Amino acid sequence: MPRKLYYTANSPFARKLRIFVREAQLIDRIEEIKVVTRKPDNPLLHHGPTGRVPALLLADGTLLIESAIICQYLSAFSSPRLRPASASAQAQDMALDGLGLELMDSLSLRAREQLYRDPEERSASMRDYEAARCQRCYDYLETRLPAIHTDQPLSLGAISLAAAMATAEQALLAEDWRPQHPALARWYDDVARRPSLTETAYPGW
Repeated sequence: MPRKLYYTANSPFARKLRIFVREAQLIDRIEEIKVVTRKPDNPLLHHGPTGRVPALLLADGTLLIESAIICQYLSAFSSPRLRPASASAQAQDMALDGLGLELMDSLSLRAREQLYRDPEERSASMRDYEAARCQRCYDYLETRLPAIHTDQPLSLGAISLAAAMATAEQALLAEDWRPQHPALARWYDDVARRPSLTETAYPGW
């Protein structure tokens, strides 16, 4: 069984994994380790070349990276399963999972632009393109939200979407998505109350 999950405080991809291990009831079997990656003494560089999170270090020294790959690996140990049973429902959940990951990516690109580039180096065209991509995602999701059952774990697709919307809520991005997307806002407010989300809340940039 894997031992160590490395994460940074504000990574949505790492937060997806941290939500996953709680919904899958694996948290007691995994040690979570918070790291700072953008520095020469990044501890992950002792285990692999990328130095990025999320990263799962196995007992034999194997380092798994990328949230989708780590989720696939951990699913073998998960009880309950976090994908629907039927093939058609699985495909729909995978589609939602992919959309959530793309939304995380778009939000993260703009956040990194704000955090790590001087104002004169920032790309207005990139910002506008990614803001439009996010807007399309919000519009699409407004009428295609997964059901939430308080007595059941979130599906993988719902976990990805929850992590993405938590990122959209970060003050740094100032995403004004709520007024035009009331169903999405209600969905996120409901899911944000789950222990898997409250225990992994972003500290903020």
